[in-house]
Parts: sequence; structure tokens; C-alpha cells
Amino acid sequence: MQERELFVVLTNAIDGREVEFNRWYDEVHVPAVLNIAGVLSAQRYSLRKLGRPELAPNPGSHRYLTIYEVDRDGNLVCADLIAQSLSGAMDLSESFDLTTASMDSWQPIGSEHRRT
Repeated sequence: MQERELFVVLTNAIDGREVEFNRWYDEVHVPAVLNIAGVLSAQRYSLRKLGRPELAPNPGSHRYLTIYEVDRDGNLVCADLIAQSLSGAMDLSESFDLTTASMDSWQPIGSEHRRT
């Protein structure tokens, strides 16, 4: 069995279409991605800027983050996601700013550390 990875997607909505984007992402896109082989779970996040900009001066270029847990090679998950999008099998909203989207797969290194 493949070690679990995190498939991380950074996204933005087209300006002025945040509500439409978030509805589509939650109600249409995430369920479709969960149907891809190897995708186990999904969790979305929105950017919350830090109140201390001198500690983190880069404001970030993405407003949304989705973390999918996968138990299959992230390259294969990505290939399936792109193939379904290009074929029209996966609906892409016009509120989704594809020009700024980013996808990467993250593999664990070392042990997980937890507070005791």
C-alpha cells in the first residue's frame, strides 16, 4: 500500500465571484475529486492574514487551500484530475481563476511529532 500523501491545491476565485466559487467548490468540485481513486478525504481552508505583518510580510497570493489526503501516488491523482477536467467529466466553474491555481503532492518525511 502506498504511504499516504497530502495533495495540496491553492486556488482563487475570479474577483467578485467568491460566493459562487465557494458554493461550486464545496457542493460540486470536492465531491467529484473524492470520487477519484485514492482520494480519501478533503478539507478546505480560507486565508486568515496574520495580525503581525512584520513577522510574515508576504501576504500570500492564494485565498483558498484544499488539502486532500491520498493513498495513491499524487502524480496519478493529479493526472486523473486533469484528464477528467479536460474531458468535461468534471465540471469547472467560470468563477474559478485557473490562471492562479497550484497543485502539489506532499510526502511525509520523518515521524509525526505531537505535543505530549
